[in-house]
Amino acid sequence: DRDRLSMVYFHNAGLFELGGDDFVGVFGLGERDANILPPYVEQVRAFPGRVSPDAVLTTVREHVARRAPGDPIERLGRSIDDAMTWLPERGLETFHQWAFATLRQCGASAELAADLSGFLGSGPAPAAAAARQPFLDVAETAKSVQFKMARAARGRKVDVAEALQKMSESWARALDTGVYEEALDVDVEDQLESMAQSVPVADHSSSVAEASVADAPAGVHSSAELMEKLLGTAADAPMCFTCGTKMRPAGSCYVCEGCGSTSGCS
Repeated sequence: DRDRLSMVYFHNAGLFELGGDDFVGVFGLGERDANILPPYVEQVRAFPGRVSPDAVLTTVREHVARRAPGDPIERLGRSIDDAMTWLPERGLETFHQWAFATLRQCGASAELAADLSGFLGSGPAPAAAAARQPFLDVAETAKSVQFKMARAARGRKVDVAEALQKMSESWARALDTGVYEEALDVDVEDQLESMAQSVPVADHSSSVAEASVADAPAGVHSSAELMEKLLGTAADAPMCFTCGTKMRPAGSCYVCEGCGSTSGCS
């Protein structure tokens, strides 16, 4: 709202308002240095008169028709089998790059498909709602496989065949919206162990008693996510560009507890 010098905007999981002198400065409404770049802003505008209820179904059908033949999880499994032979020799830095390009892309795509299925199910295609949970199972199990592969990158022997089979079954259920069965639970102990292996820490094992992780909340991969789980609110923190874990505040920036990366500060 230019007249009120106010703009309401989303950033990560939060809703914020820009106003007053900050609004004037950001949009260059007053005197400004010619060398300062304008802000990059994406605006979403609603035009109710242009709404076409069938447009989303047409677009989805076009995308589904262009998908590659066969089972993508089976192809992913072959890639994982191959990675088992060379990941242990490359180190965790290479592992994070490999995981981002494979398992994390698979999980992210499945989560987007779940969101789309829920949207379609609540409107133009009610039957699509049945695909939401199987897609979410693919994403969650991909996360479990990734944590197991982090152990493989450390030279440990792991078996991901059962998890990949569950992913494949969930993917098939999502596409045919058939019978839903509970997918493989995420191995919380594997998650916590691989997180600990990703960041170098001092050895205090002699002074720290063993702690049980049996009751650790499922789906928690960092302290930021733990606080979200406990408080029931979303933390205003970005996802790590290296490994995808939600970062935690560290002074004026953010740090990833999964791989040690920062948001740009030292």
